[in-house]
Amino acid sequence: MYVRYRKRNERGDPIVCGVAVLLSIPFLIVVLLFSKDSLVSTWICVFMGETLLCSNWALISDMLMVKI
Repeated sequence: MYVRYRKRNERGDPIVCGVAVLLSIPFLIVVLLFSKDSLVSTWICVFMGETLLCSNWALISDMLMVKI
């Protein structure tokens, strides 16, 4: 997905990283607020939040390697 966006916008990598971090915030807030109520929804939100946060690793390493 981000490769296609990079072709249209040269600053696509930082934008995708920022959007992924912003999308992970609601999932992690739900984990903190509703962890006592539902164990299944807690694990689903942990999975989604961590997946969105970890999706930045490849982009950040790619951005650092291009600049060096």
